[in-house]
Amino acid sequence: MGFDFMQSDLGTFARRVCVAVGIFALAALLLVLLWYASEVLLLVFAAVLLAVFLRGLGEMLARLRRFPRAGHWAWWWRRSCW
Repeated sequence: MGFDFMQSDLGTFARRVCVAVGIFALAALLLVLLWYASEVLLLVFAAVLLAVFLRGLGEMLARLRRFPRAGHWAWWWRRSCW
């Protein structure tokens, strides 16, 4: 009826192994998801870069040709639709 040290150590070791394997599996799953989503993430990044470029080009054109700012027309359009 004494305390069994071998059983206690084996249970603790098994629990630690399960936690380590779980963390490894989660990290591997996350890497696989990022690998498959990499093309989508690159496409989103390219779209943001293109949007910034077009916005800058539009601002430069508006400054050179003295067109009204695009934001001004967007605000006017939203107010007139109410």
